[in-house]
Amino acid sequence: MIQEPVAARLPLSTGLCCELLEWLPDDPSCDHTVLLLHGYLDLAWGWKPVVDAGLCGKYHLLAPSFRGHGASDWVGAGSMYYFLDYVADLASLVSQRARKRLSIVGHSMGGMVSAYFTGTYPELVEKLVLLEGLVVEERPTSPERLRTSNGMRADAVKRRGTQAQPGSRRFASLDEAAVRMKHHDPELEPALARLLAEKGCIQLPTGEWVFRHDPLLGPSTPIGFEEVVAQRFWRKITCDVLYVEGDRSSFKLPAEVRSTRLGAFHHIRTKAMSGASHMMIRHQPDAVCTLLVDFLENRS
Repeated sequence: MIQEPVAARLPLSTGLCCELLEWLPDDPSCDHTVLLLHGYLDLAWGWKPVVDAGLCGKYHLLAPSFRGHGASDWVGAGSMYYFLDYVADLASLVSQRARKRLSIVGHSMGGMVSAYFTGTYPELVEKLVLLEGLVVEERPTSPERLRTSNGMRADAVKRRGTQAQPGSRRFASLDEAAVRMKHHDPELEPALARLLAEKGCIQLPTGEWVFRHDPLLGPSTPIGFEEVVAQRFWRKITCDVLYVEGDRSSFKLPAEVRSTRLGAFHHIRTKAMSGASHMMIRHQPDAVCTLLVDFLENRS
């Protein structure tokens, strides 16, 4: 049976509050929490199609919006967004809300963050699912990168605005915002586009609508992704890992890094999802749900 999530803002030990959706299991004694982590510029509500497809009622489900995303707090002046800071937020969330058993499902950026978290706290995680969650371009930290990042950050700060009135593109209506989302994701169903626009936008005093996410999320960070660093976390992961790719996705692991990235995990299996693109949680929620339940219940 489909149920609406309980939506709340959860204070974290990092000093921020995160938007959190929670779905309770049909069996009150269920001790298995499944943490659902969204991708870049997405939000917690992006998981609703997968939950409605059959996850609802089976587990205790938690879906947060990362800092700077959805209705979660932005970082303060002078700060930036880093994967390892997301891990600190998750550690606080898990300590407050997770039950005895914990599994994590991460899509895209959420997969990368979940892998860092699981490598940091391997004793906490029973199962890990990465939905195209290791596709980050190697960008070593360097003087050149720092100069570029500083310039991009200065530009973003100028148009940032405030959390109540973000300095990003305005829309005359939620329908117009939904059309913009479909422009970037043509396969997005109109009803889901409207829901994500509703949950992902805030109305200004002028009556216009604007996406909630922090414009500072756009610039690249001074500290770039380096696989040799990430592998220190991946090699600490002891649980079973499932890596999923869509066979129509443009986010498949490049051949030149595929073996080293997947090979850093001790217990990993891979799955190709037929007909799926990168945004599989939007486009094929039923197939994603079936895959997750099979893995979580040791049926695959």
